[in-house]
Amino acid sequence: MTRLPLFLLVLATLLLGSTQLGAEQMTFARGDVDGDGRFSSRDLVLMVDWIAGIKRVDVITALDLDRNGRISSADVLQMFIVSRSTAPPRMETLRFDRGDLNGDLQFDMSDLMILGRYLTGSGSIPVALDAADLDRSGWIDRQDQVLLERLVRSGSGPRTP
Repeated sequence: MTRLPLFLLVLATLLLGSTQLGAEQMTFARGDVDGDGRFSSRDLVLMVDWIAGIKRVDVITALDLDRNGRISSADVLQMFIVSRSTAPPRMETLRFDRGDLNGDLQFDMSDLMILGRYLTGSGSIPVALDAADLDRSGWIDRQDQVLLERLVRSGSGPRTP
Protein backbone atom coordinates (compact mmCIF):
# COMPACT_ATOMS: atom_id res chain seq x y z
CA MET A 1 0.00 0.00 0.00
CA THR A 2 1.45 3.37 -1.01
CA ARG A 3 0.52 6.29 1.20
CA LEU A 4 1.61 9.88 1.07
CA PRO A 5 3.81 11.12 3.90
CA LEU A 6 1.74 12.98 6.48
CA PHE A 7 3.34 16.38 5.84
CA LEU A 8 2.56 16.15 2.09
CA LEU A 9 -1.07 15.31 2.80
CA VAL A 10 -1.43 18.23 5.21
CA LEU A 11 0.32 20.59 2.76
CA ALA A 12 -1.92 19.47 -0.12
CA THR A 13 -4.99 19.88 2.04
CA LEU A 14 -3.95 23.38 3.07
CA LEU A 15 -3.15 24.44 -0.48
CA LEU A 16 -5.97 22.70 -2.32
CA GLY A 17 -8.62 22.61 0.37
CA SER A 18 -9.32 18.93 -0.25
CA THR A 19 -11.31 18.44 2.94
CA GLN A 20 -14.87 19.27 1.94
CA LEU A 21 -17.24 20.29 4.69
CA GLY A 22 -20.96 19.84 4.76
CA ALA A 23 -23.59 17.23 5.22
CA GLU A 24 -23.05 13.99 3.34
CA GLN A 25 -25.41 11.16 2.69
CA MET A 26 -24.56 7.57 1.84
CA THR A 27 -26.73 4.57 1.13
CA PHE A 28 -25.20 1.18 1.85
CA ALA A 29 -25.84 -2.19 3.46
CA ARG A 30 -23.95 -3.29 6.56
CA GLY A 31 -21.98 -6.35 5.56
CA ASP A 32 -22.04 -5.64 1.82
CA VAL A 33 -18.50 -4.26 1.89
CA ASP A 34 -17.86 -4.46 -1.86
CA GLY A 35 -21.22 -2.81 -2.65
CA ASP A 36 -22.34 -5.45 -5.15
CA GLY A 37 -25.81 -5.80 -3.60
CA ARG A 38 -25.30 -9.20 -2.00
CA PHE A 39 -23.44 -10.86 0.85
CA SER A 40 -20.49 -13.07 -0.07
CA SER A 41 -17.20 -14.43 1.17
CA ARG A 42 -15.55 -11.56 -0.73
CA ASP A 43 -17.09 -9.16 1.81
CA LEU A 44 -15.53 -11.18 4.64
CA VAL A 45 -12.12 -11.15 2.92
CA LEU A 46 -12.33 -7.37 2.38
CA MET A 47 -13.16 -6.87 6.06
CA VAL A 48 -10.22 -8.95 7.23
CA ASP A 49 -7.92 -7.17 4.75
CA TRP A 50 -9.13 -3.76 6.02
CA ILE A 51 -8.48 -4.76 9.64
CA ALA A 52 -5.00 -5.96 8.65
CA GLY A 53 -4.33 -2.67 6.84
CA ILE A 54 -4.05 -4.32 3.43
CA LYS A 55 -7.04 -2.89 1.54
CA ARG A 56 -9.19 0.19 1.88
CA VAL A 57 -12.96 0.17 1.60
CA ASP A 58 -15.32 2.77 0.21
CA VAL A 59 -17.82 2.73 3.10
CA ILE A 60 -16.09 2.03 6.41
CA THR A 61 -19.43 2.01 8.25
CA ALA A 62 -20.46 -1.09 6.25
CA LEU A 63 -17.90 -3.02 8.34
CA ASP A 64 -19.58 -2.08 11.64
CA LEU A 65 -22.21 -4.82 11.72
CA ASP A 66 -22.97 -4.51 15.44
CA ARG A 67 -23.32 -0.69 15.14
CA ASN A 68 -21.07 0.07 18.10
CA GLY A 69 -18.74 2.51 16.33
CA ARG A 70 -15.75 0.12 16.22
CA ILE A 71 -14.64 -2.71 13.98
CA SER A 72 -13.96 -5.72 16.22
CA SER A 73 -13.88 -9.51 16.34
CA ALA A 74 -17.64 -9.44 16.96
CA ASP A 75 -18.08 -7.79 13.55
CA VAL A 76 -15.87 -10.44 11.93
CA LEU A 77 -17.99 -13.21 13.47
CA GLN A 78 -21.20 -11.55 12.29
CA MET A 79 -19.66 -11.05 8.84
CA PHE A 80 -18.82 -14.76 8.70
CA ILE A 81 -22.48 -15.58 9.40
CA VAL A 82 -23.85 -12.89 7.04
CA SER A 83 -21.51 -13.89 4.20
CA ARG A 84 -23.30 -17.26 4.04
CA SER A 85 -26.74 -15.63 3.81
CA THR A 86 -28.77 -15.66 0.64
CA ALA A 87 -31.10 -12.90 1.89
CA PRO A 88 -30.66 -9.56 0.12
CA PRO A 89 -28.83 -6.88 2.14
CA ARG A 90 -30.97 -4.32 3.95
CA MET A 91 -30.07 -0.87 2.64
CA GLU A 92 -29.79 2.07 4.99
CA THR A 93 -29.04 5.75 4.52
CA LEU A 94 -26.78 7.74 6.82
CA ARG A 95 -26.35 11.50 6.99
CA PHE A 96 -23.22 12.89 8.62
CA ASP A 97 -20.60 15.62 8.50
CA ARG A 98 -16.97 14.59 8.07
CA GLY A 99 -15.13 15.66 11.21
CA ASP A 100 -18.25 16.04 13.37
CA LEU A 101 -17.79 12.79 15.26
CA ASN A 102 -20.41 13.38 17.93
CA GLY A 103 -23.11 14.90 15.71
CA ASP A 104 -23.29 18.29 17.44
CA LEU A 105 -22.69 20.25 14.17
CA GLN A 106 -19.35 21.62 15.43
CA PHE A 107 -15.68 20.81 15.02
CA ASP A 108 -14.32 21.04 18.55
CA MET A 109 -12.14 19.38 21.16
CA SER A 110 -14.77 16.73 21.87
CA ASP A 111 -14.42 15.49 18.26
CA LEU A 112 -10.63 15.38 18.66
CA MET A 113 -10.96 13.45 21.92
CA ILE A 114 -13.32 10.93 20.29
CA LEU A 115 -10.92 10.39 17.39
CA GLY A 116 -7.91 10.15 19.72
CA ARG A 117 -9.62 7.49 21.83
CA TYR A 118 -10.68 5.60 18.68
CA LEU A 119 -7.12 5.62 17.30
CA THR A 120 -5.69 4.31 20.58
CA GLY A 121 -8.31 1.54 20.72
CA SER A 122 -10.10 2.89 23.79
CA GLY A 123 -13.16 4.47 22.22
CA SER A 124 -15.69 4.39 19.41
CA ILE A 125 -17.16 6.81 16.86
CA PRO A 126 -20.79 7.58 17.85
CA VAL A 127 -21.85 8.65 14.34
CA ALA A 128 -20.90 6.98 11.04
CA LEU A 129 -17.30 5.74 11.03
CA ASP A 130 -16.89 7.49 7.69
CA ALA A 131 -17.24 10.84 9.52
CA ALA A 132 -13.77 10.18 10.94
CA ASP A 133 -12.23 9.55 7.48
CA LEU A 134 -11.61 13.24 6.74
CA ASP A 135 -9.21 12.63 3.86
CA ARG A 136 -11.51 10.00 2.28
CA SER A 137 -8.66 7.52 2.13
CA GLY A 138 -10.70 4.52 3.26
CA TRP A 139 -8.73 4.39 6.53
CA ILE A 140 -9.17 6.14 9.86
CA ASP A 141 -5.67 7.13 10.92
CA ARG A 142 -3.32 9.86 12.17
CA GLN A 143 -3.72 11.80 8.92
CA ASP A 144 -7.41 12.26 9.70
CA GLN A 145 -6.50 13.44 13.20
CA VAL A 146 -4.16 16.11 11.79
CA LEU A 147 -6.89 17.35 9.45
CA LEU A 148 -9.42 17.46 12.28
CA GLU A 149 -6.96 19.41 14.45
CA ARG A 150 -6.68 21.95 11.64
CA LEU A 151 -10.47 22.25 11.39
CA VAL A 152 -10.81 22.73 15.14
CA ARG A 153 -8.12 25.44 15.13
CA SER A 154 -9.82 27.22 12.22
CA GLY A 155 -12.99 27.56 14.27
CA SER A 156 -15.21 26.50 11.36
CA GLY A 157 -18.10 24.12 11.78
CA PRO A 158 -20.05 21.86 9.48
CA ARG A 159 -22.74 23.42 7.35
CA THR A 160 -26.20 22.73 8.61
CA PRO A 161 -27.86 19.95 6.63
